[in-house]
Amino acid sequence: MLASQADLARTAIPPTVGRILGATLLAVALGYVVLCALRRRPVGAFGRSIALPSPRDAIAQLVLGVVDNGIAAAILWILLPAGGPSYVTFIGAYAVACIVGLASSVPGGAGVFESAMAALLPGVEPAALAAAFLGYRLAYYILPLLLAAAGLGAETVRSARRG
Repeated sequence: MLASQADLARTAIPPTVGRILGATLLAVALGYVVLCALRRRPVGAFGRSIALPSPRDAIAQLVLGVVDNGIAAAILWILLPAGGPSYVTFIGAYAVACIVGLASSVPGGAGVFESAMAALLPGVEPAALAAAFLGYRLAYYILPLLLAAAGLGAETVRSARRG
């Protein structure tokens, strides 16, 4: 919604569609907060129910989600060569690709996310985009996995020495 016409022209998203998708995503997020504020009973479907968070917790969830996705998008955007789309434009394509990856039910959206990004950013050289994807997957998935494994290993060793 915030990208300029020139920036949107550098993607495969038509400007009108981009603005409509942006407004829809924003409306869904705001609708979630309003739902949490208005409905105090659990929401049920298919024999299951879930209690909605307080409006304050819902806003905190949204803020943390925006920060997390903003950082993840920044990691990938920084790895792209100079002259690519602006960050504001890029994050719009990133959000759409994330949703496509989630909807695909493929673990981590592997392949689906990358394909969507390549389709949405036709002006970026494919080799540079592939290299950026590799760096992104390493920084956003593999590095935290290695850090968590090291922490778990250290805690296991410490527990074994105590016990």
